[in-house]
Amino acid sequence: MIFILIFLTSIGSFAQEVDGVYSTNRNSSETDSARSSVRKFGFYLSNGIGFSKINSLPSEVAELDIIGIILSGSLAYKSHTASLTYTRGGSTFSGVGTRDNYFSNSYYAFLIGESLRFKYSLISFNIGIANSELKYRHVIDLYHSDSYNRMGISFPIELKLYFLAKHGIGFGLHLYRNLDKYYSTSFISASIVTGIWNK
Repeated sequence: MIFILIFLTSIGSFAQEVDGVYSTNRNSSETDSARSSVRKFGFYLSNGIGFSKINSLPSEVAELDIIGIILSGSLAYKSHTASLTYTRGGSTFSGVGTRDNYFSNSYYAFLIGESLRFKYSLISFNIGIANSELKYRHVIDLYHSDSYNRMGISFPIELKLYFLAKHGIGFGLHLYRNLDKYYSTSFISASIVTGIWNK
C-alpha cells in the first residue's frame, strides 16, 4: 500500500506539470494544434467487452471462457480522477444447468487516482472500494458439487489506457484487479470511449 501511495504521488506530480503545459494560454503565433489544450475538467465514459479470470479456482472452473462487460465513467480535474465502474463477467449469459460448472463475478466500484492527460491520450491509475459478488460451482460427480457465493466489500485497482480523437471519441484498454479476501479477480477489456477532454 505504501508503494501504491508513493507511485500515485509521483505520477500526480508529473501529471500536474503536463497539465500546466496544456492548460496555459498560448500566444497567437503558435499553431491551432498547439493551442488546443486539455481542459482542466474532463469527462470520460467508456464501455467495453473482454475476458475475466479468478485465482485459486478448481481447474475445471478456471478453464472456462469468462466473457465480461464493463462500464466506467471518470471525472478528471487536472491530473486527479474519480471514477464509477460497473463490471460483470460470467461463463455463460444464457443460464446453466444444475450439473454444469459455472463462474460469475461483478462489482460496483468508486475509485480515485491520478492520471497523465494528453490531447490524444489518457493514462490513469486508480484504487477504490467496491461492492462485489462472486459465484462459482464446481461439479465433482453426479451427486456432489462445490459451490461458493459471496457478496461483500473488496478493493479494486484499475488501469486505463485511452487513445483519443481531438474531440468526443476514442478507444482503449481497461484493466482491473479486484483484491478480495478469499479470491482475486482480474479483467481486461477493449473499450470505446466518449466524453469531453480538450478545449
